[in-house]
Amino acid sequence: MLPQTLEIFITAGTPTFVLATDAGKIVYKPHDVEIDVCIGNLIRTFFDDVMKAPAVLRGEGFGFAEFIQNEPASNAQDAERYFHNLGGLAAVVQMLGSSDLHHNNVISRGVYPVIID
Repeated sequence: MLPQTLEIFITAGTPTFVLATDAGKIVYKPHDVEIDVCIGNLIRTFFDDVMKAPAVLRGEGFGFAEFIQNEPASNAQDAERYFHNLGGLAAVVQMLGSSDLHHNNVISRGVYPVIID
């Protein structure tokens, strides 16, 4: 499973690599992903009905994350539910004291917002 393509994204000086293979895409993060794992566990445990988090595999000082493909809402009712859920995500992020939530950190997966960074 060798990468066919490699995309590089740099956020706040930290590179992230998206590897495309025959089996699909995966995100490689060459830094500790403990916070990604903790936030993902929190979301799946308490908020899975309003938001989603990518699966993350943590290594020593690096990690791999599920690639999340943007999937817009399919109709007006789903769009309304998405924005309701996005409000829930904003409330959770504010409760946790985050100051780095912006349009590059959230991807739409149908009616669910997904925090990707």
